[in-house]
Amino acid sequence: MILRKIRLNNIKSYYGEHVLDLPQPTDYSCIHLLGARNGSGKTTLFESLEACLFASESNPILRANFLSRGAQENELEMAVAIEFEHAGDQYQLSRRWIRRPGRHEASAGSVALHSLLQNLSTGETSRDGDQIAGFIDGLIPQSISNFFLFDGEQIQEYTDAAADSVKDALERLLGLHNYIQLLEDLRRVEADFRRERDSHYVREDLNRKIEQRDSALNQLNANNRRRSELERATSEASRELAVLERQEEKIGSIFDERFQARRRELILRRDTLAEDIEDKRNQIKRMISRELVVALFHPQLKEASDALNDAAGPFELEELIGFVWKHRGRISPTLSEASPDHLRVALMSAAGIRPDSSLYSGLSDGINVLNNLIQTEKGKLGELPLQLDDLNSELDRVLHELESLPSIESIDADIPALHQEMEMARNILSRHKNSLADLERDDNTLTQAVEELSKEIAELSSHDSEFKRLDSQLITCRSLQDALGRFITDYRRSRIGELEEVFNEKFRELTNSPEALGKVEIDRETFNIHITSRSDTGLDASEQSAGQKEVMAFALIASVVELSNKQLPMIIDTPLARLDVVHRDNILTNFFPYVGQQVLVLATDAEIGLEQHRRISPHVASEHHLFRDAETGQTHFREGYLVQ
Repeated sequence: MILRKIRLNNIKSYYGEHVLDLPQPTDYSCIHLLGARNGSGKTTLFESLEACLFASESNPILRANFLSRGAQENELEMAVAIEFEHAGDQYQLSRRWIRRPGRHEASAGSVALHSLLQNLSTGETSRDGDQIAGFIDGLIPQSISNFFLFDGEQIQEYTDAAADSVKDALERLLGLHNYIQLLEDLRRVEADFRRERDSHYVREDLNRKIEQRDSALNQLNANNRRRSELERATSEASRELAVLERQEEKIGSIFDERFQARRRELILRRDTLAEDIEDKRNQIKRMISRELVVALFHPQLKEASDALNDAAGPFELEELIGFVWKHRGRISPTLSEASPDHLRVALMSAAGIRPDSSLYSGLSDGINVLNNLIQTEKGKLGELPLQLDDLNSELDRVLHELESLPSIESIDADIPALHQEMEMARNILSRHKNSLADLERDDNTLTQAVEELSKEIAELSSHDSEFKRLDSQLITCRSLQDALGRFITDYRRSRIGELEEVFNEKFRELTNSPEALGKVEIDRETFNIHITSRSDTGLDASEQSAGQKEVMAFALIASVVELSNKQLPMIIDTPLARLDVVHRDNILTNFFPYVGQQVLVLATDAEIGLEQHRRISPHVASEHHLFRDAETGQTHFREGYLVQ
């Protein structure tokens, strides 16, 4: 960055527009010497340049009371502009301060600031304050500006390197600040990670919720097992109660009129069937007894009767009927066929009479008589046994139904026990149902709790996952901090070691007693300077004389500028006020010509007199005189220095 032109308008003693042209410096001639007597406007020029570079709406730097007293009532504007070169382009930065009517002139807020940055090479312009500030900060950050724009009367303060502003500027110029800022950023990020991570710490709550959910699930499983047992018990109790209720219903039916009528009806039917059966039997008995008597007691069959008795034993009438009935399967078909021969064969076979027996031939007549009798009754003989079977079957059914009906006497004895048993069964069933209802309500509550806990667990799990992720990032951030911290320590030692080496060289060039110097040390953390003499006595910078402090500050500035490689103009106001002759000469010959590619020195003739001017003149690119008119109080730029 090279300054080419400075314009001031209506700022204090600079009434109207004033232009200062700065010719292109060379490698050998880099100094622009601006001489002025006290009160001629050196400090105003210095402050205006600072304001042009760094003024903002929140800090306009120049206040309303900077407005030139020579301005007319309607001239409420003051301005400063600089033209400069950067990266091959020409720029103009201008600031205008417009006083607000009715405001107190001394108030910092009594002016409105208007900014304009123009790229004269391309025609691009910007009025955005933030954009302009960003551009200037890229050229010359305000935090390091005190190493390029400084007041010589306050320069000894630079030796107090522990001051935050000086230390920060030194760290920036030596390339430490970015790493330190990065470390601070990492620490802030770590703090943010830690706060965010801790906000997601839910492990205890998560474990507790999981335990609660698992407990609820276990209880649900236990309830399921209990429900199965209760359902089985309820089914058994229901079945038992149903049996008891059927017994009760059966008992109740005994006292029912219809049941009593049915009972009487069954008894009557039983008696009637018994009579019918007896009658049928008598009919069969009469028929068979009559027919058999004829057959058995016929004169010609006497021997056959004996043979039958021998074969089957003595027959009572009932036994004889039973014998005939037993063999009816062999007799009845013969009877129905009305064949005497078949009947004879059947009777002989039934009686065990052999064909060769002497009785065989004597049976014919008797069989014929018997057959004739039987033919007249054979229809009845075939029907009566079947009717008798039907009557016996119906009688069995009636008797079975009567037997299945309990007697009133036995029922009377069982009713209280039955009622007691039924009451117990109902109580058991009621308890089982109540227990099932309780289980159902408990299950609903547990199920709802499990659902809510599951949602909470899912949310907490998400937090826990986020906690783990953030914790991992936090560990990484700490590792980066450790690595960066070690790098900064090593880099700081390296850069301050370089600064210390260059400072020793610069300080020996500028001091009035280099032969007395032993060693100059710079603290690696605070940048405090400690000087040791050859007699091994040491003093910190704060313990040096005012002149020595100023020389140390010049040496520090020269060392830092050399190590920083910043190609910026240096503007120095009142540079040599407190120095003795030897120190002045050293500064003039060893500092100004080499400290930068463009150096603006605002000095009085007391600081740079005729002899000092002669010494510095080979390195001067331009000379200017700030002349203040005694009558008008106005300052003008004139060619040439104060003394020639």
